Amino acid sequence: MIEYMNFGKLSEAYDAGRQTYPTDVMDYIFSLIGISQRLLDVGCGTGISTRQLARQVKDISGCD
Repeated sequence: MIEYMNFGKLSEAYDAGRQTYPTDVMDYIFSLIGISQRLLDVGCGTGISTRQLARQVKDISGCD
């Protein structure tokens, strides 16, 4: 089996080990970009930051 195909099996452990970002970090991001209706989260991994950003953004997409 090709090694990169195993990430699906590891994604649950990766997600469990990742913590959400502090509110200060999210506030800082929005201070830089302003309030936006649309946002693209590039390199989102399992989507932890995407879910946090979605609380303040109407339309958000994440890709890794």
